[in-house]
Amino acid sequence: MDDLISIIIPVYKVEPYLRKCLDSVTAQTYKNIEIILVDDGSPDGCGAICDEYAAKDSRCRVFHTENRGLSCARNYGISVSRGAWLMFIDSDDWVEPDFCSIPYEAAKRYGADLVMFRFNRLRNGDTAQRAFTVLPEGIVSKSAAVDMMLYKGICSYAWNKLYKRGLFEGIEYPAGKNFEDEATTHKLILASDVIVFVDKPLYNYYSERPGSITSSGTKKDRADLMEMMDSQKHDLVDWGYPEYIIDEVRASNALNQIKRWERSGKKINRNGPYYKWCCANVRNARLAGRGEKHILSEKQLFLLHLFRISPALFRLACRISRKKRTVQSNTENR
Repeated sequence: MDDLISIIIPVYKVEPYLRKCLDSVTAQTYKNIEIILVDDGSPDGCGAICDEYAAKDSRCRVFHTENRGLSCARNYGISVSRGAWLMFIDSDDWVEPDFCSIPYEAAKRYGADLVMFRFNRLRNGDTAQRAFTVLPEGIVSKSAAVDMMLYKGICSYAWNKLYKRGLFEGIEYPAGKNFEDEATTHKLILASDVIVFVDKPLYNYYSERPGSITSSGTKKDRADLMEMMDSQKHDLVDWGYPEYIIDEVRASNALNQIKRWERSGKKINRNGPYYKWCCANVRNARLAGRGEKHILSEKQLFLLHLFRISPALFRLACRISRKKRTVQSNTENR
């Protein structure tokens, strides 16, 4: 008999999106699943929707809790789950019909502890597959899996992976923190004996929902992101992963964030801790040395060096770029 897969879905203030999510989960081609719905004290109608689905599908188990945040909801879902395998879904997203079956088949075929797969990112109602480095399907090393997590398109997200239950022994999502995946996924990779990559997009990620953690950008979000990313770097370097790769990835991500700020035309608090942290990631990054290979493109390296030489010149380049885009947009709209 096929193993039971527990699908853990924290639910909070997603009433307009929840039915689509749950419809996609209950329609799975893999039938031996339990759907753990953790109503994290949601003040809208989400709790009632969860109860409605549980009344018509016995695989749904609903737990109404006080609001403690995504990490605690996931940890609680793990604690009450009964499956040999665990998967996660954010309740404003939805999944493909083979979300469970394809990773499970790969896990059994290769004897895997962890299966990773691609996803679709949705913006403004449009679907765009995440850009990936071409990778062969099958077993990957821990180092290669970390590469995929950091800069080859898999990312640290909890939801585009299938986990053997035992991986979570001694590992929890950090309570009360946002961007909790950044401090957790690498630990699960390093705890795995066999890791498999499946070259199929099985998850649909709504990346720009108003009010979501990734789009809100509050002071707490920024503080949590800095803490989680620093924790991740510490663990990976301690394990023996090349520090310069982490630094180049962080520098690239920080530079992109600085570019977005500069191009927005909005007032920027350059004395704020997050802005300073981003700048420090660019300035202090140890880049590839002799015998090492850059993961940054020539354009990224140019912008990085430009910022290091003169942040003022970098800001000027961003303003020129913003003006060019504005002119081009006005021309196209005539």
